[in-house]
Amino acid sequence: MYRESHLTQLGDSERRALELIVSGQVSSRAQVAQALALSNGRVSKLIASLISHGYLEESEEILRGTGRPARILLPVADRIVTLGVKLTPDMAFGTWIDMQGKQLHYAELSIEGASIDAAVKATAELMERSPFEYDVAAIGVGLPATVDPDGRGVHDVAYLGWSSGRLADAVEARTGLRTVLSNDVNAATTYEHWFGLGRGCKDLAVLTLGTGIGCGLIVSGEIVHGVEGRSGLLSHLEIDRSGPICDLGHRGCLSSYASIPSILRQASPYFPGRSFEDLLEIAETGNAIANRIFSDAAIAIGRALALVVNMLGPERVIVTGDGIAVYTTYGDAVNREFERARHWRAAKSETLVDHLPLAGWSKGAAAVALRSVIRDSAAPIN
Repeated sequence: MYRESHLTQLGDSERRALELIVSGQVSSRAQVAQALALSNGRVSKLIASLISHGYLEESEEILRGTGRPARILLPVADRIVTLGVKLTPDMAFGTWIDMQGKQLHYAELSIEGASIDAAVKATAELMERSPFEYDVAAIGVGLPATVDPDGRGVHDVAYLGWSSGRLADAVEARTGLRTVLSNDVNAATTYEHWFGLGRGCKDLAVLTLGTGIGCGLIVSGEIVHGVEGRSGLLSHLEIDRSGPICDLGHRGCLSSYASIPSILRQASPYFPGRSFEDLLEIAETGNAIANRIFSDAAIAIGRALALVVNMLGPERVIVTGDGIAVYTTYGDAVNREFERARHWRAAKSETLVDHLPLAGWSKGAAAVALRSVIRDSAAPIN
């Protein structure tokens, strides 16, 4: 059984106010009152309680707008610390963050074997490496899999080499700490929404490019889970039914054009043994074959981005992942196809690039854990 929450002394309204401030949705008492539809007097009591319990502090900075100037409210950084773990087939990456999203510590280790037991062991060992000065409130685990809506169990974990299981229960039993699971793309989206380039956005999309292709969605300030946690499955969207074949046998899907394994597979007859980075360099020298492979990938990405913007209408789209070089190098081709495929009345969404390293995804898992601690409920958190 995990330890009791740090926030057991706070009521629902206090938790909601704290989440709004931590996630950057509001920064003053007046904004809290508007967001929660509460009276100014009620909000003053909520904020006073959060300050007295050590969760918030008033900044010296003054927020100026149409109303009275007000002091900006800030989370007390080290009041809550969480550990986020990103699992890959052979590595576990761990990042400790505070309540302002700042990275406090980082560690990584090899995973010995492909099993749920090995994943639990690696997560527990990372927790054991926690600096002694941090009282970790919860652990978040991000992995490339389908996560149950309650954040407890996982399915479709073939990429990691093991089957489904109640991973959160197993980690809690091993560490004694509250543990929550998240699909890794949704975890990265949560971090971007709370502390990254999407901070302050109500509607946000995050497209991840790499070994796989994923899409995380924020609508009205909440992550979109979908039935059984199966939202954002953009990777096998059909782009051109006469196109290449992906690793699952689909012809002409987004993954078949733009995932790193598919790019390598298309290039292998012409450039055997070359890495993704090698192929980019070859393409940049003007090689027609390599250039065509990456140009086709860019067109597919542009079409997928247009679909997301047409359907969701986000304020902002963030493109990230270890395959981000396709977007940054062939951005003109991406943008041309995006504008061609975008509905003429679609939102004028801002598109930003975040060079998030693989190890940085563990920050997302830590953000999911932080959200779980603040909400302290059994609501869906994946």
